[in-house]
Amino acid sequence: MKNKSLIFVTLFILSILFVYILSKLLHENVKPTETSSTSKTHHQSQGVVHIATEEYPPSTSFTLMNNGIACHIVKEDFKLQGLEVQYHFYPGARSFEQAKSGFVDASLPWVKTKEREKYFHYGAPVMVSDAEHFFYIKGTDFNWDAEKPDFSKIKNKKIGAIISYDYGKEFQAAEKQKMIDVIRISTQTQSFEMLFSGRIQALTCEYNIGMYQLINKFTKEQRSKIIHIRGGKSSVEYDYIIFTKKRKNGKELQGTFAKGLKQLKDSGKYQQYLDEYKNGKYSKEISK
Repeated sequence: MKNKSLIFVTLFILSILFVYILSKLLHENVKPTETSSTSKTHHQSQGVVHIATEEYPPSTSFTLMNNGIACHIVKEDFKLQGLEVQYHFYPGARSFEQAKSGFVDASLPWVKTKEREKYFHYGAPVMVSDAEHFFYIKGTDFNWDAEKPDFSKIKNKKIGAIISYDYGKEFQAAEKQKMIDVIRISTQTQSFEMLFSGRIQALTCEYNIGMYQLINKFTKEQRSKIIHIRGGKSSVEYDYIIFTKKRKNGKELQGTFAKGLKQLKDSGKYQQYLDEYKNGKYSKEISK
């Protein structure tokens, strides 16, 4: 009887130890909740750049090869300068606040706005951003003309958008004036789920981001119900890495990144990564 009890106690202790070790290993890879108690300062350390990002596949993702195209470019850029990159994944709004508050060195990917420039040094553009598109269900009364954008044509429509994202002057103004009913959501997957459930009438996101969601998260039948249309006139936007002004090394990292990006482009590697991105390489999830 004593031997059985001893075996039971031993197995119990080993199971607790296993869970503890596993939780330590996975700690940085689990997206924290939105509460401020999850904020953690990743102290400046020689040779390491701490970057907050989010699940925004195929641009950035914990589950994709090389963490997505944007993460791969940035990592290889700093590697050429002898620096290691450590990514910390959070929901979009939290990843931005982590950098803004100085808990990490930088965040990506973000478009440039005057408001954000108050708090960040913008690095060189990481890559061209896809055009924003509206996605909606076939049969929805959604009267939109990309060549003649007019938000009064979709007045009072419930439109899904991501918390903290800036969708351009016209969209932001229409939201502020209550011309459209914008429902801010944490993730693109949630946004599409709300679209299919009828809780919103359309959503806005970059074309490749939306197509990734539809192909990887939803059924062929659901995809067949979707229509997408460009959100406005054609224009070139860029995704940037932004370096917090809360840390003294922000300006230095900005210059280091620009130097590394030039070397990456001169070597031909940058274009290679973009070509592989277009061919779907960065949409493949890591085998579990």
